[in-house]
Amino acid sequence: MTIFSKKEQVINVLVKLINAASKLDALERAEKTSLEAHGLSPDDVDHTSYNAAVKELGEMRNEWGRELETAKQNITSGFNKETIALLNKIESYDADVIQEYYLYETYSNLPNIVSRSEQIKSLYIERDIPLCVEIRYREATLCYIHGRFDACCAMCRSTIEMAIKENCKQKVNQSEQFEKGSLRELIDFCAKYNILDGMCVRLARRIKDRGNFSIHTERLATEEEALESIRDMQDILRGIFRR
Repeated sequence: MTIFSKKEQVINVLVKLINAASKLDALERAEKTSLEAHGLSPDDVDHTSYNAAVKELGEMRNEWGRELETAKQNITSGFNKETIALLNKIESYDADVIQEYYLYETYSNLPNIVSRSEQIKSLYIERDIPLCVEIRYREATLCYIHGRFDACCAMCRSTIEMAIKENCKQKVNQSEQFEKGSLRELIDFCAKYNILDGMCVRLARRIKDRGNFSIHTERLATEEEALESIRDMQDILRGIFRR
């Protein structure tokens, strides 16, 4: 095994830590924005979802810390003492290593990030979007901006599923039934009882298919497909959360 392939074991764990920290940061910003919109501050409420995310991140850090140590042990096999001493300087949470990797990834792709950011139009909604929908929407757009097109399609699917469920809970008494069925069944139900208009039903099915395709097939989603999912998702949210 070459040193390059072994080094990838460490990088993969570091990337997991970066992504988890970025996710937590996005959640924290979404919580803060939502609170400010209602004239509140973080000190005024108990951040249940945020606290849960912090706990989950802590558990993930412990798990990935063990993975990192295993990867470091694999790296040291077959090398001389000098190489082992150098590699052992990599600590589980070396902030400099993580920051260097993150900055390289970000700034080397900065022109593409800026270009994709300009492709997403602002979303104006007439009434408040539930926080669970808002968080997923933000993550979907961030996935697109940073070039994670498969993840974008999957998160667009997750966003509209949560939005449709929230819509059904407000319009139908038996809300618990919407937590059990598939997204296809949920869309069919909304189409049958006119809970969603025809345009939203058509777009929802299209987003569902793209999200399923990204998850269950080997072909990667394209930038164009991810952007289409973003735009379809925005149209659905406008349709659902209008007054």
